[in-house]
Amino acid sequence: MLLKVENLCKDFPVEFNVFGKPIRFLRAVQEVSFEVEQGSVFSIVGESGSGKSTIARVLSGIYKPSSGRILYRNEPLENRKRSFDIQMIFQDPDSSLDPRKTVAFIVEEGLHIHGIKDRRERKELVLETIKSVGLTEDVLKKFPHQLSGGQKQRVAIARSLVLKPRLLILDEPTSALDVSVQAQILNLLMEIREIHQLTYILITHDLKIVNHLSDQIMVMYLGQVMEMGETEQVMQDPLHPYTKGLLASVPKVDSDNLSKFSMTGEISSPLNPPKGCVFRTRCPLAFDKCQERPPLIVHRNRKVRCHLYG
Repeated sequence: MLLKVENLCKDFPVEFNVFGKPIRFLRAVQEVSFEVEQGSVFSIVGESGSGKSTIARVLSGIYKPSSGRILYRNEPLENRKRSFDIQMIFQDPDSSLDPRKTVAFIVEEGLHIHGIKDRRERKELVLETIKSVGLTEDVLKKFPHQLSGGQKQRVAIARSLVLKPRLLILDEPTSALDVSVQAQILNLLMEIREIHQLTYILITHDLKIVNHLSDQIMVMYLGQVMEMGETEQVMQDPLHPYTKGLLASVPKVDSDNLSKFSMTGEISSPLNPPKGCVFRTRCPLAFDKCQERPPLIVHRNRKVRCHLYG
């Protein structure tokens, strides 16, 4: 097992008293547990505000967890010596690349930070990595504003790849790109995974991508796990009403039973989530017991949080 997350919680203070002490919190992630096997693609899906990107930022070290435990190769994540084993590719390359630096500096910076002092070695690694993502050497002298959207995302991939990580966290890696470029970047990511034997955690709202690339899927809503299991099982036979609603929202040529299933309203504010089941205010199948919080149970070889089961 490469990564194991146990009861992860992340709170953000939103209100303080006169002494500067936080007195009100936004719980972005609530008691989330999952495991990621070496060499697999683990997808986290859900609408905006579901906690997907917060989990990604906790795993990459941008945020510290409020509680819970994260094990990387059976060791606490904060104790790992090779901190560059986990890297992250962000959604928008325009905001993640320094506009004042050249591509060469951007890709090389991580090597310098992590103690590779030999300049020639750094230059060779940068050139090798740039070529591996489908870019030419002349790109190294350019600035981000001189590149296309697809080229910028390739630079972002190269910046993470040059450190030779074992786990890549992909936070909506194609959503900021033109449709014509999205497939190219996805194909590149899968080629890189095969060549370097990488493990991916894919954060996305695009279920078509998940169905094509993923081995395991975790469905999130308002910081909680709604359903989790093998991608093929979840996509073909969803259990939770929220999962069914997400799949029903994907345009299809052929209609099926899910096409009649629809969610109502919009996702609630995480500052004031519904009591009991957080999805009950939008669920067409809600009943009285949904006013109590359902546990996450095992049903048909997967996990689901719903009073309809168990």
